[in-house]
Amino acid sequence: MDGVFDFGGANPPVITQATVVERLREVAKLVSFEMTLRDVVTDEQTQLRSTKRALLVVTARVSAGIDLGKGTNVEIDSVAKRIIVSLPPSQVMSVDVLDVTTYDERAGLWNPFRTGDRDEIQRRVRVQMMSAAASSGILKHADENAAQVLTDLLTRDGYTVEILRPPVVRAR
Repeated sequence: MDGVFDFGGANPPVITQATVVERLREVAKLVSFEMTLRDVVTDEQTQLRSTKRALLVVTARVSAGIDLGKGTNVEIDSVAKRIIVSLPPSQVMSVDVLDVTTYDERAGLWNPFRTGDRDEIQRRVRVQMMSAAASSGILKHADENAAQVLTDLLTRDGYTVEILRPPVVRAR
């Protein structure tokens, strides 16, 4: 003997559901697409027949992705070396307002701007930016990128990965 011991050779790697679930938990929320948007936001409120208006141009960074903790399912076929991952649809995960420029602000005679009005305008800005992002196709891009990232993350040791997503009808 020349000092080499053979203990039956190396066992082929086996990927378990626990391994895949652990890898997904490490990611938790997968931001898979970001975009910067610019949109015009108008606000008009009438009270006591007096109208106040604001015209703003808003720039925001919108992030979309998948919350892997909600609705994600993993199935592993060790014989076929296949991992099937069912994902929930993408969602807008954050809206970061980068810049707001006020081009016009007119208070009504009996309807002045108050601090609460500006807070409400900020909430409307965020909602409008989420809506603009959704109609821009950000969720479709986020779905595609998430599938690619997870495929790259989980394709190991001869396993193939199939990503399943429920058909989702998105508002246009």
